[in-house]
Amino acid sequence: MSTGDTVKKLRIKNNLTQESLAHAVGYTDKSSITRIEKGKQDIPQSKIPLFCRVLKCSPGELLGIAEPSASKQTEEVTFDDFSFALYNETKALTKQQKKELLNMARYMKTALEKEKRGDR
Repeated sequence: MSTGDTVKKLRIKNNLTQESLAHAVGYTDKSSITRIEKGKQDIPQSKIPLFCRVLKCSPGELLGIAEPSASKQTEEVTFDDFSFALYNETKALTKQQKKELLNMARYMKTALEKEKRGDR
């Protein structure tokens, strides 16, 4: 299923018109939604979090890289700009490189927590 098909399916599931979805994600009219649903336009990266919030789905579901979640947990999932940028920048990394990056992030988090507690 294409991203456009997914947008249309989720829009209908959430009882939204093309126009109401367009306004909810910052477009002035429904033409962009029409083009997205027909596969003639991609969703801009900056708008993916908005689409997910309005359509009550995960970024993976919206982009067709993950199955819809059976739980309501997806309503709480958001993909902020930093997370999306990090995802895009790390897609080409090897599994080992991703593991090293995760370890660096954990190290930084631990160091920050120690700093807040006054540990050195």
